[in-house]
Amino acid sequence: MYHIDMLDQINTYLENLKYDYELHFSITQKYPKSFMDRLRRTNKITHIHIVKNIGMDIGGFLQVYKKTNKEYDLILKIHTKKGLGSKENPSNALIRHGIDSAKKIGINWFNTLMNGVLGDEGKVNRIINQFKTNKECGMVGGRTHNNFDKNKKFVDEALSYMGIKSDLLNHKFVGGTIFWVDGHIFKKYFTDNVIDSILKKSPEGYVHEPSMNHGVERVFGNVVYLEGKKLYIIRWNILS
Repeated sequence: MYHIDMLDQINTYLENLKYDYELHFSITQKYPKSFMDRLRRTNKITHIHIVKNIGMDIGGFLQVYKKTNKEYDLILKIHTKKGLGSKENPSNALIRHGIDSAKKIGINWFNTLMNGVLGDEGKVNRIINQFKTNKECGMVGGRTHNNFDKNKKFVDEALSYMGIKSDLLNHKFVGGTIFWVDGHIFKKYFTDNVIDSILKKSPEGYVHEPSMNHGVERVFGNVVYLEGKKLYIIRWNILS
């Protein structure tokens, strides 16, 4: 929850999740009581974690994941996203297109990713049903990618913490790191020691590629393949 002004957008999407679930928020500082109360009211079971501003959304997720009991059948990872970068390190969209166009690009990208996992109640039901009935389903997102070259060094480094080498052939990942994933896969690969090693190499604030953040973004998908499962995009009843 880095961009706290996006809470209403997050809540709108979460309204499509009609199941009982635990909600974990990561924030980088303690905010006024009124806002903290709004966070707590989002869900029946809500946990708020103050985390270091390292590794962007991935660093926040891993810091929270380390604190949980990790006994989750399914994990839904979402985060606020504007695509503007920071004052010290503006995004490529902002540099190339200016503030107005960059905002539109960021909003579209955020909604594309969120629609892929929480687009409506029917889509959520179809996604969960895939995990229940399709043994090959390991991860579901809004859009998959296969561009590894720029971040290959960090992919290899992150995998080395797991004692793994992977050639990445025919592998994909969910760009933007908004996805559903089989919780047992993450429990196996993202142990406390692995998380600690990743966080030690995770930079502060917003950073461009290549970085450890972007390497781990790809590893999230990679470990799904290592378990003999696949990444899917679900459009109505169509898998792709």
